[in-house]
Amino acid sequence: MKSVNLSDCEAVDCELLQRLSVHLRQQGFAPYRTLALCVENGVVELQGRLPTFHLRQVAVECVKRVAGVTRVVDRISVDPTS
Repeated sequence: MKSVNLSDCEAVDCELLQRLSVHLRQQGFAPYRTLALCVENGVVELQGRLPTFHLRQVAVECVKRVAGVTRVVDRISVDPTS
């Protein structure tokens, strides 16, 4: 899991970013390790490529359920070759 702008974020955003990273890893889908997360004021941006639409939807829904997330910006593309 890549942490984007970890050194620049507020303490609350850093804590949220860490919880999101752990939560996604706990889902057990290896492709989630390639996603980039950015958090700013509770707004989470997900970036990367996943092999299926289903994995994309699960990732977005998992992130939405984490306390402190106010909005999710989904920039995940589906690429069956990834």
